Amino acid sequence: MERPDDGRGGNRTVVNRTITVDRTAGFFRWSQSFFPQDGDPLIPTSKVTFRLTRTAATTLRLYDADGVLVRTVWTGRRLAAGSRSWTWNGMLADGTYAPQGRYDARLTATSAIGTQELSGSVWAAAFAATPSAATVRAGGRLTIRFATIEPLSTRPAVSWTQPGRAAVTVKATRLADGTFSATFKVAPGKAGAGGVRVSAKDSGGQVNALVLPIRVTR
Repeated sequence: MERPDDGRGGNRTVVNRTITVDRTAGFFRWSQSFFPQDGDPLIPTSKVTFRLTRTAATTLRLYDADGVLVRTVWTGRRLAAGSRSWTWNGMLADGTYAPQGRYDARLTATSAIGTQELSGSVWAAAFAATPSAATVRAGGRLTIRFATIEPLSTRPAVSWTQPGRAAVTVKATRLADGTFSATFKVAPGKAGAGGVRVSAKDSGGQVNALVLPIRVTR
């Protein structure tokens, strides 16, 4: 099939376009992960910082690990150029502590150039923990890898509970990078809701604990 002649004769076409790179907002980061829910003074807050190169209308919101909005910090706040920060004490707008977990701060900045969105994650929990799977089958294995947020005075204990069976508890293994891990074999039994509990004493002598729900299937 013949192609219609577009007049280019197979030659490349060069088109010039003007592209604007918006650097109104940048350097968006959290100062540290923290554990506010226990109420002690070890690491009770974390600060999110950013920098503006020009005046912009800004909105800052917090989302949980599932992307659900949990708090609107401010909306449409007009800020001049410069460094800005906001400190979170782990509380929601109703004055209660946010559940332990990972949270995402998202900043929207609208200037004369356009709109930017920056984001950054922080753990507000006793431990920053990630299971190898959220759902496990009987006969399989489950591994929990985690880091402590506050300094500890004891090695963490990790307990695995599944429907119809007693909890199994082991001492976590400390890895070369300073994180910890624990592995469990999922025994035959009922399907249903299970869970992993990580606990240890912090440097102030208080027990820090985190529970991760794990679903067991046949």
